[in-house]
Amino acid sequence: MRSSVLRMRWAALAASTAFGLLASCVEDDGAGAFGKDPFASGSAGPTTVGDGDGDGDGDGDGDGDGDGDGDGDGDGDGDGDGDGDGDGDGDGDGDGDGDGGTTFGTSMTGDGDGDGDGDGDGDGDGDGDGDGDGDGDGDPCAGTSTLLFSQNAPLTEGHLAVQLTDFANREYESADDFTIPTADQCWCIDRVVADGFFYNSTSMTTLGSQFAQANVRLFPASGGVPGATPTFGATMAPTDNAGLLTFNLATPQVLGAGTHWLSVLPVLNSTVAVWYWYGSSTNTGAAFATRDSTQLLGGQNPCTSWGSSTTCNPGGTYQGLTFQIYGTVGGAACP
Repeated sequence: MRSSVLRMRWAALAASTAFGLLASCVEDDGAGAFGKDPFASGSAGPTTVGDGDGDGDGDGDGDGDGDGDGDGDGDGDGDGDGDGDGDGDGDGDGDGDGDGGTTFGTSMTGDGDGDGDGDGDGDGDGDGDGDGDGDGDGDPCAGTSTLLFSQNAPLTEGHLAVQLTDFANREYESADDFTIPTADQCWCIDRVVADGFFYNSTSMTTLGSQFAQANVRLFPASGGVPGATPTFGATMAPTDNAGLLTFNLATPQVLGAGTHWLSVLPVLNSTVAVWYWYGSSTNTGAAFATRDSTQLLGGQNPCTSWGSSTTCNPGGTYQGLTFQIYGTVGGAACP
């Protein structure tokens, strides 16, 4: 009965408004899809060789083992590698030149045994114990993509979400929120799924090649609704399964903990069909939001900026939209 009433309402809107087959809320006909130092010899006297005891000054090269205390920079997990400069004490072997005694008045040059005290300059290899603070040099998008969020209890009615090429690309936009837990630190989102249906002036329809593009946008939260400007937006070709739209993001999006909003907006021609986003019988977070910034529906929705569906959704009986988000939990690798 409700379906026939909404169709009558649709028909009345189609007949009474210059915008043809548009209505903000309508019901479908079925359930939703979903890396050797040289030794210097003295010149001896003609008869005698003297042995001198010389004091030699030796230069020793010491190899020291230094113990360095390194301050490490942690990569993600906070383990630092420190480089220490050690001061080594070297024992030098000196080569002494001794002055020998005289024998029979003849001056002798002897071979001296020098004891040199060498000062060694050691280059130590220090083993540093670094206490590093992890700076998030890891990849939050590493790992296997999994389901991160699901609000998937489709009703048999949905809310309009569309950009119309035959109306100068004017938009009627809907969005719903999701929250990234503080413990997760961030999510790397690589896929978004939104469940809905295409509808023409009389019934649900399957478009095939007549549908090629859709907008997918992510917004920050602002006062219980999306912020005015998206943090991410792309127009792309989703996979379409009778209105169930899957967006595989070419560049995964990293979002920090907190509340964010998702908007999906197919690009269509109203003479063919429009798209309705299935309402969900369960809702997490705030009620979904809408905006009709150019008054595409001629005033049916009074909200020209983002507003809650509780005040901007004429005739709506649900507060959530049906969607899922896939990706990876960033954790310590988050920026």
